[in-house]
Amino acid sequence: MLKEFLGFVVLTSPLFLVALLLPVSDEIAGRIYFNYLCKTQAGAKVYQTIKLPAEYWDETGKARFYLNWSSHLGKKYPLIYTPGKYSTLLHIDNAEFKFVDKKSGRVLGEVINFRYGGASTQLQPAQYSQFLRGA
Repeated sequence: MLKEFLGFVVLTSPLFLVALLLPVSDEIAGRIYFNYLCKTQAGAKVYQTIKLPAEYWDETGKARFYLNWSSHLGKKYPLIYTPGKYSTLLHIDNAEFKFVDKKSGRVLGEVINFRYGGASTQLQPAQYSQFLRGA
């Protein structure tokens, strides 16, 4: 009787593990790959800085252009947003923001973000890359 039970356990254990892990395997692989992308590719890169005249700052030294980029600095230095699907299978998408000098066409800087949606079909806005979480 014990031999039969042990034989049953040995035969069904791999099937049980497969049945348990198969539905969440994309969640596990997606989270691992998302963390890898955040560590290796996400973040901000500054290629060139610009000096802004006094008209872009208020009397206390705070930026006037920050909240409404397109009507202030965006005229000279447009922000180009490129959304993308990085991995549909693992529910990861990315977004790239480039700051460009309109006059010369040079990229002054860029920010790359990744978003992970887990096993759901809807990406959750609270699940941004480590760069946006400040890690």
